[in-house]
Amino acid sequence: MNKNFLFIIALLCSSQSFAHSFNCNIKEITNNSSTPNLVYITMGCAASGQWETGTGGCTAAVISDDTVVIDGTSEIGKRYYSLALTAMATQKSTIISAYGTCPSDSPSTPVVYSMKVSNA
Repeated sequence: MNKNFLFIIALLCSSQSFAHSFNCNIKEITNNSSTPNLVYITMGCAASGQWETGTGGCTAAVISDDTVVIDGTSEIGKRYYSLALTAMATQKSTIISAYGTCPSDSPSTPVVYSMKVSNA
């Protein structure tokens, strides 16, 4: 039982160390023809947690500290895109988290895994 508890604590701590988190307004949303399936979201603040290059496919020399990416063709990506557009248009505070994973087409930009738009 004790070993299981320690394993769970270690797992939670390690996953947190690979999290990229933001809590501010969205500054910019970009889509371009060189990576047409990806939608880039630039935040108005730097990430609260950052990681080293080489983590989860993030192989660029510098990992973006203010931009994340979503796959605009997936169902969840379409939902994130809709939330991001709404948040930007209304200038609502947005909480975004990303794992230490980057798409092969954009090795310096972490992928979003959760998004929340708030009145706060």
